[in-house]
Amino acid sequence: MKNLFKYIIKPFLILILILCILLIYAHFVEPSLLVKTTYTVQAPSDVKECKIVYFSDTHLGNLYDQEHLSRIVEKINSQNPDIVVFGGDLLDNYARDQEILDLDFIKSKLKAISPDSKKYAVYGNHDYGGGASRVYSDLMENGGFTLLNNTSLYLEEFNIRMTGFDDYLLGNTDPELYQSREDAFTVLLSHEPDVAQLISMPQAGLMLSGHSHGGQVTIPFLTQYSLPTGATKYIKGHYPDCGISENLSLYVSKGIGMTVLPFRFLNPPEIMVLQIRN
Repeated sequence: MKNLFKYIIKPFLILILILCILLIYAHFVEPSLLVKTTYTVQAPSDVKECKIVYFSDTHLGNLYDQEHLSRIVEKINSQNPDIVVFGGDLLDNYARDQEILDLDFIKSKLKAISPDSKKYAVYGNHDYGGGASRVYSDLMENGGFTLLNNTSLYLEEFNIRMTGFDDYLLGNTDPELYQSREDAFTVLLSHEPDVAQLISMPQAGLMLSGHSHGGQVTIPFLTQYSLPTGATKYIKGHYPDCGISENLSLYVSKGIGMTVLPFRFLNPPEIMVLQIRN
C-alpha cells in the first residue's frame, strides 16, 4: 500500500496540483498582464526617426472585458508615440456580446489614445464576422483612427508611406496590391501575418501583423495545430528577410485579448514599440 501511494497516487496528486496551478495562472494571471516589447528598426537615412506603437487583437467581449481599455490607453500613452497602429479584431463577437459592450465607452477610450499622434487601423476577420462590420468603422473613426483598407498614405513629416490591406480571410484585396512600387520606406499593415509571403517590394520596409495571439496557449507540439488560418508560418516576434524579394521585415504581435478559450499561457498580452532609427 505504501508503494502504491509513493509511486502512483502521490505523483498523480502532484500532477493534478500542478495542472490546477497552471490553469489558475493561465485564466486569472497571464490574461491580466500587459507587457511592452521593443524593437529598433534601421531605416534609410532620409527617414525621420520616430516611434510607432502597435497593438492588436483586443477581442473585447465576454472573454476580455472592455474595462481593460483603460490600462491599454495608459500603457500606450506612456510611450509618447508619434504613430499608433491598431492591427484589427477590436471586438470578439459583437452579435453575441452587444448587450455587455458600451460602444460610447469604447469610442472614448480609443479617442484617448495618444490624441496628438497619427493613428491608423486595419480590418481583422473579427471586425467582419459576428456582426462587427456594422460598428467597426464607426468605432475606429470616432476614436480618431484612420482606417486603411487597401489604401495608402504618405507621411511627409517622417518620409514614410503607410499602407493597410483589407483582411485576408474575410475582406477583399486585389493581389496586385501586394506588389509595392513605392520608393519610400513603407510600413505595411495586414491583420494576417502569412500575407508577408505574397509581398514584393523594390525597397526595404516593414510589416505589422497580429491574428495569431502567439498561439494564445503555448503547449509544445500541440499549439501548431490550433493556429488560425493566415498565421501558421509566422506566429510571434520578428521575422527578417520575408516576402518575395526578401527585404521585408515582419513583426507579429501576440495581441491582447482572447478568443474561443479564456486562457493565455506563455503569450502575455503585449503592445509593440518600434523605434525607427536612420
